[in-house]
Amino acid sequence: LEEWARAEAARLRRPFTVMSVPIVVDVDELEPESYPETGEPLFVFAGAPEYDQALRFVFSAMEHVWREFPECRLVVTGTRASDPASRRLQEEARQGAWDERLTLAGYLERPELLRLYARARGLLVPLFDDVRSAARFPTKIGEYLASARPVVTNAVGEIPRYFEDGVNGLVCPPGDAVAFGERLLELLRDPLRAAAIGRAGRELAERRFHYALYGEELRRGFTEAASRGAR
Repeated sequence: LEEWARAEAARLRRPFTVMSVPIVVDVDELEPESYPETGEPLFVFAGAPEYDQALRFVFSAMEHVWREFPECRLVVTGTRASDPASRRLQEEARQGAWDERLTLAGYLERPELLRLYARARGLLVPLFDDVRSAARFPTKIGEYLASARPVVTNAVGEIPRYFEDGVNGLVCPPGDAVAFGERLLELLRDPLRAAAIGRAGRELAERRFHYALYGEELRRGFTEAASRGAR
């Protein structure tokens, strides 16, 4: 978007003001807790019924995980069993014999959602090699990072701009569910490394996505735009 805006400014020969602000979250809302190195392994995908492609991709990745860690659970928020699309997913789960390992949690109250993040071994953001994924950077990425839990996603759009694979997140090629599942397995096999990735992700959120970082930049931008007058 920034590249497009600057190109339009040059084409039209007009003095546009371009302010580049990423998705922002209140990092202070989430108080990082110790990484859950023991107990029931759990992954979380904050989705919605319309994320049909993403949900099926995550299920395929989890099939790979369950071969090694059959006790691992997947919790999907934003999708409840009463939704028509969700009922189809629940039926597929029963047919696949993994319905007990899938929880369609629906829409959670804010405190409950943040507690769920804290319990997770990893937080999932599947993206694809298409325009929709390339043009978006979900706000939940900032929330995921602020929770100090490892984010697992795909190298699409602006993801490589912020993430260093294996350092502050786990990034794999788009469209490869087995590769995505393998990255999830890395977290389960090495909790100490997973905790370190989560801490680095929290630092990324503090450094790039905390809303308070951008107040002065916005003030300067709006002041510059206003100084040009009504035109």
